[in-house]
Amino acid sequence: MVLGCHWLRTLGPVLWDFERQSMSFWCVDHRVQWLGLDAPTGIHVRTLDPGNLLQLLLAEFADIIATPQGLPPARASDHRIHLLLGTPPVAVCPYRYPQLLKDEIEKQCADMLRQGIIRPSTSPFSPPVLLVRKKDIT
Repeated sequence: MVLGCHWLRTLGPVLWDFERQSMSFWCVDHRVQWLGLDAPTGIHVRTLDPGNLLQLLLAEFADIIATPQGLPPARASDHRIHLLLGTPPVAVCPYRYPQLLKDEIEKQCADMLRQGIIRPSTSPFSPPVLLVRKKDIT
């Protein structure tokens, strides 16, 4: 989770230990310590969490963490690449994907189109697609 500097500033002094993946700070008169999801085992820390601070934080930013529903709102200047009139698309051979990856790309694109997260493109240029395999959790 990435915590914004504006919110972190409200905590006062914070002790970070990146080796142990921990973050400690004081809330009112209680010490609070959060451990990362991949924190090394064998660390025995007593975590005091008055008022369940993490749950309050997640509730406050629920709209940011929620699954997107539709396209983002229109901005004053949406991203656009301006081309010279009559510029032909760059001739690039498409990547060849194994059938399993191709099926997954098509499934994810169909899901995002259905949810309204993306929209069909009329651009003559095709974007690169990269699928990254997650680390197996055992």
